[in-house]
Amino acid sequence: MVFSATSAASDAFWASLYVEGIEAEHYPSLAELTRAADAVVLGQIVAARPGRVVRDLEARFAEFCGAVHALCVSSGTTALISALHAAGVRMGDQVGVSVLGPSMTGLAVTAAGGRPLFLECAAPDSFGVRATATRHAIRAGITAAVLVPMWGYWDESPQALEALRDARVPIIVDAAQSPFLKVRAGLFSVADVVCLTLHGPHPFTAGAG
Repeated sequence: MVFSATSAASDAFWASLYVEGIEAEHYPSLAELTRAADAVVLGQIVAARPGRVVRDLEARFAEFCGAVHALCVSSGTTALISALHAAGVRMGDQVGVSVLGPSMTGLAVTAAGGRPLFLECAAPDSFGVRATATRHAIRAGITAAVLVPMWGYWDESPQALEALRDARVPIIVDAAQSPFLKVRAGLFSVADVVCLTLHGPHPFTAGAG
């Protein structure tokens, strides 16, 4: 899943989402989203209505997240590749990635034609990137940055985020491992694109795809 948002949707979803449910009543329920996702997996897309269930899932997820757009793709890796392409990454472009991020993140960068530029972490126990390393990457000419809040631990430094924003470097958040991440100001106040997965082993699932 790829969710693209603007600042107008800054805190609609991530600032209020909990494992137990969502606070805002006007969002689709988790049960509704699960039924829509299950319909995709169970093949309830008939020839007479090609793609309708997928489009419905996209629309409901966008509303659920307070995002401008939601896009269903074949996997979390494909979501990252799509996000990188949307952010303007082309063959040979450098992309800032946390050095402690999972290998799949770096592999998605290379699959998109980019070159991972691994950023030093803010601390030995942090997945967040160091501000000085971020500024160095900006000077090196990165086209985008992929932040990875593994298992929901969001500890990106305000200085690093500010540097990326000031340099107009698109921020992609690989949240495949943290779909219930909560950020006080709202993740969409930080990220340009958020990538999630509905793969079976993850907390919110639509089966094997």
